[in-house]
This record gives sequence, C-alpha cells and structure tokens, in this order.
Amino acid sequence: MLSDVEWELNSYRYSEGNKSTLISGTTHSLNFNDESKTIRGGVDCNSSDSSYIADASEIKITLISVPERACSRIAETKYQEQNSFILDALSSLTTYLISDSILVLISADSSQLMYLSK
Repeated sequence: MLSDVEWELNSYRYSEGNKSTLISGTTHSLNFNDESKTIRGGVDCNSSDSSYIADASEIKITLISVPERACSRIAETKYQEQNSFILDALSSLTTYLISDSILVLISADSSQLMYLSK
C-alpha cells in the first residue's frame, strides 16, 4: 500500500552502479494519497505536488513540479546532481515494489530509489 505512509528516501542506485546514500543533512520524502491519486514530495526546503497512476506493481508520476526555493546547499554541485538524479528517476518511473517497510521505485533505465516508511 502506497498511501497512509510517509516514505523517506534512504538510498538510490544508478542503472549501472553501486548504491548511494543521500548527502548528509538532506531529505527526500513522498506521501501518496490513493483516494485523490496525488503525491506530495518533500525535497529539503522545497515541496511538490504531483499526480500518479499505480496498479499492483506499475507506477507513473505525472506533473512533477518543484519550486526553485533556494535551499542552503543549492550551490553545491553534488547536491544539484543528487536532486537532478532523484527528480529524473521519479519522472520516469515504471515499477514499484513494497516489502515490509521498504518501497523501491524503479525507473525506465532501471535506476532505483529506495524509501523507508517513517
């Protein structure tokens, strides 16, 4: 079940590569609402609202928009790369898996975002 849980990003993996953890002091979270088919995302000091379509294992998020509020680390290259990767992966999702308190979102290029229930 996607909704009624706040999911916090724990790690991510490029399509070919090792698992990476978030830069210390950064947070990314997702809250799904199955009834309205909306998703609220938190990216450090910014938040976004989008819509999604999901069935038992497939998912697609549409209309991802993140305001350009300047978070304190916005000028750091690694911070920008991390956020770009995460937003790109979210915008091209195809599949999800839930096991216990872990949500794995998989994008079209096989990149993975691994969330823990909060």
